[in-house]
Amino acid sequence: MPTPHDKYHTSETSCSDASGGEHRKIAQGRPAMMGRLALIILMLTLPLSATAQSGGGNPLIGRQAAATLCVPCHQIDETRRDGPPSFVDIALMPSTTALSLKVFLRSNHNEMPNLIIPDSETDDLIAYILTLKQSFAPSRR
Repeated sequence: MPTPHDKYHTSETSCSDASGGEHRKIAQGRPAMMGRLALIILMLTLPLSATAQSGGGNPLIGRQAAATLCVPCHQIDETRRDGPPSFVDIALMPSTTALSLKVFLRSNHNEMPNLIIPDSETDDLIAYILTLKQSFAPSRR
């Protein structure tokens, strides 16, 4: 009589132990293999997503967060000649990526307040800064 567990198995093979004794059945299930395959794919793609340019944040919400949190020290819409760098200047740095911004925002700094910004708000700020990179980048001819 089939058991509820049998519906997860699609094929069976027989094998014997090293002494050539009793045969036992080893059930090979597709769901287990698919789960392992999905885990392997996830592990292989995770490093790629960590270096992606966009963290999926909302740049409009990021601009609002910047206007609230960062404007006391930074210009957020234009370049600046003195004081802390503007968001445009930060965006135009060749080293600016989603990953570099995330690391920067999660690190302590001597000349910046140590703000604790939730992950979703961090992603929004990063998305805003990266849009500035696209908007203010010099056109290449």
